[in-house]
Amino acid sequence: MIKRKIFITTLFSLVLFSLIFTVPVFSEIQTDSGNGGIQTDSGGGIIQNPLKDGVNNFYDLVKLIIDNIVIPFGFVVIVLMIIFAGFQFVVAQGNEQKITDAKQTLLYAVIGAVILLGSWAIAGIIENTINQVTGKDLIG
Repeated sequence: MIKRKIFITTLFSLVLFSLIFTVPVFSEIQTDSGNGGIQTDSGGGIIQNPLKDGVNNFYDLVKLIIDNIVIPFGFVVIVLMIIFAGFQFVVAQGNEQKITDAKQTLLYAVIGAVILLGSWAIAGIIENTINQVTGKDLIG
């Protein structure tokens, strides 16, 4: 029953997050009309890139998402899991089963940190190797 509540809460949070933080993109060019208003031109204009400068292909988009969302969010989750493991150690009060659970939580948090850092480092090494072999810079 608890797992079902966690699943429903997580699913609801993801749906809510996706509804709140999505931004509609309109295919109209908005220009300043000079009199303080905005004039729209819906006659087949160009859709402006809503992302940062330099995000012009799929590789740049994936790199932007990983560097600015996945890595920071992963580190926040790892820190929270380590704090939770510490809380479990304190609450255990000598109970061997609870201490074992706390050790397991801490171990999983450390394994997650190693996987996150390792994947980030391996991706950087592969990127640098490709740049050296091809003589091109994938970033710029």
